[in-house]
Amino acid sequence: MSQSENAAQAVQPQQAPDAPDARSGTPGVFVVVFYIVLALAIALFNDTSRPIVITFVVTYHWYGFAAAVIVAGLLLPRTRQRAQVIANLL
Repeated sequence: MSQSENAAQAVQPQQAPDAPDARSGTPGVFVVVFYIVLALAIALFNDTSRPIVITFVVTYHWYGFAAAVIVAGLLLPRTRQRAQVIANLL
């Protein structure tokens, strides 16, 4: 073997053993959010369910806002890493 072949064999990219996949878990969340938005849109276009949906949203809008903030925070990779560190400490 020549020296260049030895150098090519010695330099092989290795993946870190604990490196999280950037896409792990997020497609499922986007699918759920898509179907929730679709269901709300259908309910708002329906004359029978529109008053019920509007009353519910007006009454519980702070809970929906809090849930959206929590879900958005968990989707950010940096927040997820911090949550794992805190969970490991507990």
